[in-house]
Amino acid sequence: MEGKHPLALLATEVRVVAEREMSVFTPVLFQWCPDAGVVASVHLHQYYGKKLKPFLENVSLSNDAISVLSAAHNLEHYLIQAFNSKDGENDVGSFFINEIDFYQMIVS
Repeated sequence: MEGKHPLALLATEVRVVAEREMSVFTPVLFQWCPDAGVVASVHLHQYYGKKLKPFLENVSLSNDAISVLSAAHNLEHYLIQAFNSKDGENDVGSFFINEIDFYQMIVS
C-alpha cells in the first residue's frame, strides 16, 4: 500500500466498511428497516465524495490521478451493484439511484 495516494487508500477502506455493513449489519437491520443497507451505502458514497471533490477540482493526468479515479470508480460501482442486487427485489434500488450524487470524474 505504500506509495498509493491517500484517496485511493481511503476508497479501499470505505469499500471494506461497505462490505462489512452488507454482511454483518444490513441483514439484522433489514428486519426493521428494509432500506437500511441502501441508506448506509448512500452515506458512505457521500463521505468519500466529500473527500474526493477537492481532488477532482484540480486533477490532471498523472499516476496519482489514475489510481484515485480508478479507486473512486470501483468504489462507486461496488456500492451501486452491491445494494441494488441485495435490495432489488424490494424496489429499494430505485431509491438509491435517485439519492446518489455520482462522482464527476473528468480529467483535463
